[in-house]
Amino acid sequence: MSTENVTVQCLNIERLTRSIQTPLPTTGYITKETYYRFLIPEIEVFKAYPYVIYLDCDLIVNTDIAEIVPQSLEDYLIAGVHDYSMMEDRQRNRLKRDLQVYAEQYVNAGILLINIPRWGQENISQKYFDFLKNTSPEKLLYMDQDIINAICRGRILYLDVSWNYSWYWLYGDNETVRRCKPITDRVGENFNILHFAAPFKPWSSFEYPHARYFWKYAGQSPFLEEIIKTNLCSKAELESNLPYIRIGHAITWAPRKVRGGVQCLRDHGAGYTVRRTLYHMGLWKDEEATKEL
Repeated sequence: MSTENVTVQCLNIERLTRSIQTPLPTTGYITKETYYRFLIPEIEVFKAYPYVIYLDCDLIVNTDIAEIVPQSLEDYLIAGVHDYSMMEDRQRNRLKRDLQVYAEQYVNAGILLINIPRWGQENISQKYFDFLKNTSPEKLLYMDQDIINAICRGRILYLDVSWNYSWYWLYGDNETVRRCKPITDRVGENFNILHFAAPFKPWSSFEYPHARYFWKYAGQSPFLEEIIKTNLCSKAELESNLPYIRIGHAITWAPRKVRGGVQCLRDHGAGYTVRRTLYHMGLWKDEEATKEL
């Protein structure tokens, strides 16, 4: 997945997670790992940067992600996008009563720009876990997201909705779709980030037109077969998305093969790489001979 200007690193944060003394409430879709995003400013490698962009895993970035960074965050703790799914009366009342947050102030925590120096100077991570410890779980419907809105209240820079364009605004309940229609009409297909923030996801909900964006990129990934098998796609559903999958595969076939060959050469040496290549071309019959010597 690495490219010329992208590197992928896995960081071991066990030391930091062991330091958490607060029980981490979970629900059907919120695991304890959800809370780990708030340890980001405590991770040593990130302390060298003024900002870190946090992204959920259920989204598509449709532009240069660097453009999300404003000229300055100044004293703001985070930047994010207003969550228009929270504007119904029930949510408004809950936020004001339990968190002292107005619905108009509430952001979705799936895309965040974090002010690393300010976060560290004000010990926000500790304040976050203290808030979690001292607040009844019944008051935290969205757990981590509720907490960050309460902690950062009044210190949030609001980004254009195109940076966290939720497909729930398009395909959610009728009231949300009606309320968000001015937004969806304005943004249309010109979103910067499409966020599949809903109980239904594009890998299992093929009927929604914007699912095609997921399948376009799934077709470029090495995980396509696993995705299809895991979600048991029906033949009809799969065929409806095949144009996007095929385009993705065609565009990335040569780069994927070259990158795989270079990685194989680096990891296993020239002899193994040549034997493995010949085997896949049908010019080397003995699979056992392709194993590392």
